[in-house]
Amino acid sequence: MPKGASPKREHEYKEIEEKFKKEHRYPGREEEVAARIVNKQRAEHGETKSKQKLNPTFVWFSQGKSSRQSRDFFSDANPIQINVRLGADVD
Repeated sequence: MPKGASPKREHEYKEIEEKFKKEHRYPGREEEVAARIVNKQRAEHGETKSKQKLNPTFVWFSQGKSSRQSRDFFSDANPIQINVRLGADVD
């Protein structure tokens, strides 16, 4: 774990690592995967200075916003018009 990690995150890292070892998940990579998970959580909660923290889209989507908010977020995108005829014979 990075030096700046809180005791809470250190404990969480150890629990995840032990869980992976017990379940035989990610053999040989338990430490790496546990560190990645904890670091991602730290970034999502603003506990690090990272690109994810600076990119509100990453944090926004990782917090599980509703589909209505997703539509509002992408409302500035250029609409694509696709003409589809269902059940029509193609000549």
